[in-house]
Amino acid sequence: MTPASARDEPLLNQLVAGQAKAQQQFEELFRRLDRAETTAGEARDTAKELVTILREQDTGARLTEIRTEQREGLSALRTDVVAANTRLRLDVEAEATAREAADTELDKEITTLATRVASLEAERNKVVGVAGFFSWLARVAPWLIALVAAGIAGNELKGG
Repeated sequence: MTPASARDEPLLNQLVAGQAKAQQQFEELFRRLDRAETTAGEARDTAKELVTILREQDTGARLTEIRTEQREGLSALRTDVVAANTRLRLDVEAEATAREAADTELDKEITTLATRVASLEAERNKVVGVAGFFSWLARVAPWLIALVAAGIAGNELKGG
């Protein structure tokens, strides 16, 4: 053998093996084709029977009935949705009105409490002011009495 043929021998072996495998596959395909022809004839007969059965069942009329039922159901569902939407809208409006009333009442209470707090703070400021004045007077009173007494004494000395 020449070096080139020694290199080609594995390729030739693969080619022979591939041809044998292809031959087996072709034989299997031919067997399947024969079975398919037989099955196709049976399928044709079955299809004819099926067409006959479907014609007897009057599928078109049944489809029309089903469409009518679907339309009626859809109409009923639409009516239910519209009614539910209306109820929901009314409930939301009623809740908003109730919330507004509660907010108004709360605003009145807050205003009343703010007025009361302001008046109490004013009273406290008066009390703090009076207490501050008497506290100052208690600290300054001895000096003030002494000053008044000195003024009177000085007047007495001048006058006489």
